[in-house]
Amino acid sequence: MSVLPQINPGEAATLLAELKKSIGSVPNMAKAMANSPALLKGWMSLSGALAGGVLPGPVRERLALATLERARARQCGPQATCPLATAAPGDEPTPLLSAS
Repeated sequence: MSVLPQINPGEAATLLAELKKSIGSVPNMAKAMANSPALLKGWMSLSGALAGGVLPGPVRERLALATLERARARQCGPQATCPLATAAPGDEPTPLLSAS
């Protein structure tokens, strides 16, 4: 995994520590955004606001997975060896909404 340098260590270090405490790790995308603490702070605020929405957690997770799958399909096309592939062979897709 690549390590991205942090250009502005002031407020960004505090935000990255807060992020690591809340989700357990710091994604490379967040490290890149840390070069502009205002951007990182805005992204963290948006993520927090979306977590308090009306959709239950499992539905949010399924939507995130469906979005990831769509992005993978666009980037990788029909290639079977796409590095963004997350499902194991034989895994069944999870429906977005249950029939109940």
